[in-house]
Amino acid sequence: FVSLVGVLGFAIGSGVFARRRKSLGVSPGKSRINLRASIVILGGIGLLAFAMHYLRIEFPMSGAVLEMGRNLAMAAICLGAWTSWRAGRSMLPWMLLLCLIVLYYLVLFGFVSYGFLMVNIMVGFYLAQLRQHQSRTGLREALMSALGIYLALTLFVGWFSFRGEMRKAVEAGSTSSEVWEVLSDGISRTEIFVPWNFAALDIVNIRLNLPVFIGLMMEQHDSNPSMRLHGATLVIIPLAIVPRIFWPEKPERGGSDFMNDHTGLSLSETTTFGTGSVFEFYVNFGLVGVFFGFVLLGWIVRRIDRGAARALERGDFLDVSRYFV
Repeated sequence: FVSLVGVLGFAIGSGVFARRRKSLGVSPGKSRINLRASIVILGGIGLLAFAMHYLRIEFPMSGAVLEMGRNLAMAAICLGAWTSWRAGRSMLPWMLLLCLIVLYYLVLFGFVSYGFLMVNIMVGFYLAQLRQHQSRTGLREALMSALGIYLALTLFVGWFSFRGEMRKAVEAGSTSSEVWEVLSDGISRTEIFVPWNFAALDIVNIRLNLPVFIGLMMEQHDSNPSMRLHGATLVIIPLAIVPRIFWPEKPERGGSDFMNDHTGLSLSETTTFGTGSVFEFYVNFGLVGVFFGFVLLGWIVRRIDRGAARALERGDFLDVSRYFV
């Protein structure tokens, strides 16, 4: 219920219920740099960041550099797809490039989380900027969405059924061919998702467990109201941009310790548990905080989104990337 209140607040803040305008009313302007050059620059920075990651080159703030490069690479892929769409060409090459990034994380590190995030970004960009201009019936759109969700569930359950084997192979330093063998064997054993397969339902239930943590936290706060933080974790958000190289003792936000303190659990020290925005808003201000916190969050995302859309309409591709990241 609390999570749904957050969704409602976000919908209000992001303007879901506002009257839509067909155009943002932006007159085309002259770009500081052309689209092809923008894609080359952004993609080059992203490729450099991935190369440093692959070679395990570490230095102060290397994690931030990698994240910036990964985001700029996604901006390049989205702009490339947008270019192909505008020219009437296939967007398949850009989709394949995105798949290569997913495989990069999967085969070399045994993780799909970053790849899954990037696929979501691409889907969001497609729906926001490309899909709306195509003339398809609502029924076909609904059926395609249902099929996509069904396929995602099948892939999700399939991956978690052999994720442990992949992680062991990667951590043991197996060769690429050995990792590929584990991956292909796992894919061959993947079954189509069916709702009466309780082993598959258990995988979904166990992984999508954040509401359990939220419920435990709410029980703790109900029995001990003094645990309410009244905005203490939100005040330090602006300090997050200060690199630890300049401030080694910078306070941490979220994570397993934060989860332990507010749920009463003792979680694994080798895994980081993210709390999420519903959890954090409730810890600070309760149900009211969840609603208005998500209204504010939706308003911020809406402004960023519309800023990116305006920049895209006027052809200012560096500005698109600035809003994008």
